[in-house]
Amino acid sequence: MNTKFATLLFLSLVVLFSSSCRKEEGCMNPLAINYNPDAEEDDGSCLILGCTNPTMFNYDPNANTDNGGCIPFINGCTDATMFNYDPDANTDNGTCLTAQQAAIGFWDVSPDCDDITVPVIGSISLNDQIPENIEVNEGSGDIIFIDLGTSQIEGNISSDGTIIVTPQNTNIDLMGFSVDLTVSGDGLLETENSGYMDLDYELDIPIVGTQNVSCSIILTR
Repeated sequence: MNTKFATLLFLSLVVLFSSSCRKEEGCMNPLAINYNPDAEEDDGSCLILGCTNPTMFNYDPNANTDNGGCIPFINGCTDATMFNYDPDANTDNGTCLTAQQAAIGFWDVSPDCDDITVPVIGSISLNDQIPENIEVNEGSGDIIFIDLGTSQIEGNISSDGTIIVTPQNTNIDLMGFSVDLTVSGDGLLETENSGYMDLDYELDIPIVGTQNVSCSIILTR
């Protein structure tokens, strides 16, 4: 065997041995989009998509490539059983309220009532007998008490804000006289700051007799 041939054979064996011992490089993280299942040595090329902004709600500390899907923190009530549940909120801020809790407090009132017809005197607007502001107080269970100034009525409020006023006796001040009446109706607490009530009054007016009056009342605050 001549020297030249031996040298070539040696070099070929070296190359063959080196090739067989070299490990395949690539991304070895199965969470990466460029994961290489055949890689034996990680080359640091792994691309992990996610939100890379640490101020965002869905920040992913493992991501190294932003996917443009960062979501900001949105504060609100995240309990779906609560009246003021916010489906867009992703961070609960402790403001969840039941419908009863949301109704409590003072409300501005805009009434639209039928007139009361009194012989000789003419028409009297029941709007003038309803105060500009009312206060709603909490009762037991789902009961609320609605203070109408000179009178108070009781209602039941359900979890979705529906208000039911069952027939009950009370009185109002009409032209300086205390007039007995029966009131009933329903309403809806739409949000923490808006709602409405539709009430039916049956007034027992001395000498005049019984008159039925309907009122639509808008509530705001």
